[in-house]
Amino acid sequence: MAELELHFSKEGWETSQCTGCGHAFRPGESEAIRAADLNISIGTPEEISHYNGFFSIVSEREERVIAAVDHLQTLPLYYAVADEVFYLSDDAHWIHAQIGGEETKEYRLEYLLFGYTLGNKTRSAEVKQLQSGEYLVADLSGNSPAIEKGRYFQYPDDVDRVPEYADYSERELLDKLDDVHTNCFERLTTLADGRPLAVSLSGGYDSRLVLLMLIRMGYDDIYAFTYGKPGDDEIKQARKIAELVDIPWQHIPYEHEQWYDWFRSSNRRMLDTYLGDISEVPAVDDAPAIEGLQGGEFLPSNAIILTGDHVSAISGRLSSEFTFSSSMSERRLMTEILDLYVRWDTRCDWNEDFDTTLRKKIKNIVEIKPAMSSNEAAKRFERFGWQERQSKLIPRNKIYEYYGFDWWLPLWDREYVAFWQDVPLRYRQGKELHKKYIVELMSEVTEYSHAEAKDSFESGWSPQSRVDRTIDRIDKSLRQYPTLDRVLRPMYFKVARDPPEYGSDPKFGIMSEEFFEEIPTGEYYIHGYRILDSLGYISIENEEINQFPSEVSLPQW
Repeated sequence: MAELELHFSKEGWETSQCTGCGHAFRPGESEAIRAADLNISIGTPEEISHYNGFFSIVSEREERVIAAVDHLQTLPLYYAVADEVFYLSDDAHWIHAQIGGEETKEYRLEYLLFGYTLGNKTRSAEVKQLQSGEYLVADLSGNSPAIEKGRYFQYPDDVDRVPEYADYSERELLDKLDDVHTNCFERLTTLADGRPLAVSLSGGYDSRLVLLMLIRMGYDDIYAFTYGKPGDDEIKQARKIAELVDIPWQHIPYEHEQWYDWFRSSNRRMLDTYLGDISEVPAVDDAPAIEGLQGGEFLPSNAIILTGDHVSAISGRLSSEFTFSSSMSERRLMTEILDLYVRWDTRCDWNEDFDTTLRKKIKNIVEIKPAMSSNEAAKRFERFGWQERQSKLIPRNKIYEYYGFDWWLPLWDREYVAFWQDVPLRYRQGKELHKKYIVELMSEVTEYSHAEAKDSFESGWSPQSRVDRTIDRIDKSLRQYPTLDRVLRPMYFKVARDPPEYGSDPKFGIMSEEFFEEIPTGEYYIHGYRILDSLGYISIENEEINQFPSEVSLPQW
């Protein structure tokens, strides 16, 4: 009989009906239950697919092990088979160390290009990850483990299906969305059961939706916090909305010196060890802020942190290529995916073999066909965004867990996800329906008129911010005319996009200005630098350049 090695290093794992982490709602039930209380004795996709929530579960049944992660992979699980042993853990580095795994050039290059490895791979050739909405059954009855995997959830569920609400009017869609939001936030408030709820509040639409829904639901114990550079427009906008709805709000200021010291602290090193980087480079943008809130006087320690992360953000990245004509070719869809998700502006000097392998992998992920309708192509684009970037890079819940806070993602509730995939393309693109709804909600919850609510997302910005937002609108306008866009876009980037300045973002303080200027990545965020650091090309902490990646041509400004 094959052997089993289980290892759980993160907080929150409990054992009852199974070993689980997180919470879920059973269909038709309003009370949340611990993941450990889910019974997955059968382990079929039909059984697991009924659960709504954020969880991972592992169950040992006779000579079988059943494991599953939720629809966003918020609590990752990793596995490997080596020497007739089945390894399963929430810590990929632990498995990698146990089996003496080796990194592969192909997966390192994917990691460099995207900030994560594609599909179920990691940088370790032997270690794999359970993908969003995936389950596995490991049969240990033989001499070697036999692994069976399946998908109980995908977004969109069917990339070829016509949206269910294709014939709905805008008013009907908004009313339906209101019903969905009400149900999602009722589940959240039931789960919270009176505990403090803390909204990570920006100046934009998404986190404002979360805050306004809580106000409308009549929830009593609400807080909000915002982090960033003192004086930034985002901070001013967040303060304004918090004062408008009269809730406690705190700004956690970010400074270059603060980030320099934090990055060299033992706390940051321990956090990075906890987060791991074998399948993706974790985003740490809000880590110093959450660290500052931990044990502070502002936020109660039993608060549940909420963010505006949401499924419609994927649709917001759809260009006008998807509505310019009624169809799209395989080549054009592949270009749309690579243009958006590959991080390096000048693209990679990868060889023909890698190019072929990468395109084949993406084609399999999104089920690309030679010819597709615009809706079919858009849904394939959204599937890549969901499975890869959204699931692997965006959720920050692991940071909250590390600092001892519970969390919830109300706009990734399964009911909301199911609704959004059936919204017509013209309303998904640019999050059009999402934005219209938030304006209406704001005029309902506050004393603002509809016009004032709409203007609140545009007014109050500094002249420089207005220039930046105008440039963004020009960018979007170009996309309305794809043929013209392809000609003018290089000129647009050359004129409108200057090299990033060290002083523009306090998070660049992870390094000195001198070292920053030595690394011409063209990145506007620290994430690209963290990728190079994780792969050993540079050392941010020691400010050393070990070797620039030969696989890429870095931008020259």
